[in-house]
Parts: sequence; structure tokens; C-alpha cells
Amino acid sequence: MNKQRTLWRVLTSIVGCALVLCMGFALSGCGTSDEEIIRAGISKELDALKNPTSESLKEMFNKEGSETEAVEAQFEALGLDFYEFCEHLFKNFDYTIDEISIDGDKATVDLTVQGVNLEQAIEQVTDEVATDIQSNPEAYQDMLSSEDSVKEVYGLVFDKLYDHLDTDAEQTEHSGAVYYNKVDNTWVIDEDSVTELAMGMFGGLDLT
Repeated sequence: MNKQRTLWRVLTSIVGCALVLCMGFALSGCGTSDEEIIRAGISKELDALKNPTSESLKEMFNKEGSETEAVEAQFEALGLDFYEFCEHLFKNFDYTIDEISIDGDKATVDLTVQGVNLEQAIEQVTDEVATDIQSNPEAYQDMLSSEDSVKEVYGLVFDKLYDHLDTDAEQTEHSGAVYYNKVDNTWVIDEDSVTELAMGMFGGLDLT
């Protein structure tokens, strides 16, 4: 049970970091109106998450001021690849922009997003790992004996997660809103609203 809780915390922590990074963009441009700038900016960023590849994700994330390197390092410390994770996570992602409301320097964007029930997939993986540990504790103990072995364990765990995301994870549809504040002529997204939207999109997974 302790191993399940530890795995859950690690998974949700890095998922939360990845999602904020994916959607935590700022918008500026030369549109004729603020609504046009916001709509074009959101569409550009979210379109990159539809049918993503490592190449398209790297182009999206590797921007000035991005915290990509820190998130990449989190994954690398576990022997994982951030872009591979995002490919599986957003494999079935889609979205529609329902409405954009602007009130001075504040904007609300109502979205409908489609994703996968990540909470359910993580629960399945943690249950499977717990069963594996109970049935063969010596093997897992040996695998946790060194840093490289620990990475091997996470590799096995995430392979299970990717398999569920790609095959039998429940598809979700969630309607919510993200909020922007205009600072120095740039629309800056409220990260808490991104987290709330992501929690709904991925089956209520607690990312707070």
C-alpha cells in the first residue's frame, strides 16, 4: 500500500507539471482585437497537442522563458522521456473554443476538451504493480537496489500506463474555462484555471 501511495504521488506530481507546461502559454500578437489574438493563440497552442509527435512537442515547448528543461529533468531522473509521455497522454486530445468573454484586462475562455481518464489508468497501473510486487517481491527488491534499477522499475510502470492510455483508457469530455489577465499588452494565463481544466479532462485526477 505504501508503494501504491508513493507511485501515485510521483505520477500525479509530474503529470501536473507537464500539463501546466503544455497549456501555460502567454498570448500576444497583431490581431485586430483582443478576442482575435486570444482565439488565434489558443488555437495554435492546442492544435499542437492534437496527434502530437516528439518533434511537434519540442517545437511547442522549447520557447524563451519555458520551464521545459526543469520538467524534462524530472522525467530523465526517472529514466523517462517527457515527450514520449505527452505523445501518449494527448493521443486522443481534441478541443473546441465555445466562447471568449473579455472585460477590460481580464478574459474568460470557455472550452470543451476531450482526453482520457488518467485517474482510472493510474489506478489500474498501481493495482497491477502492487499485485506484481506481492507475487514476486524478491524481483522488485532486486530492481530497487540501485539507481539504474529504480529507473528500470519506472520504465516498466510507465510502459503499463502507456498501454492503458493507448488501448482501454476511458475517453472523457469536459467543459470548463481558463482565465487570462492582460499584463504589458500580453495575455497571461491563470495556471490554477489550467489545472482545474486538466483535472476535469483527465477524469478528476487531483493535481492540486
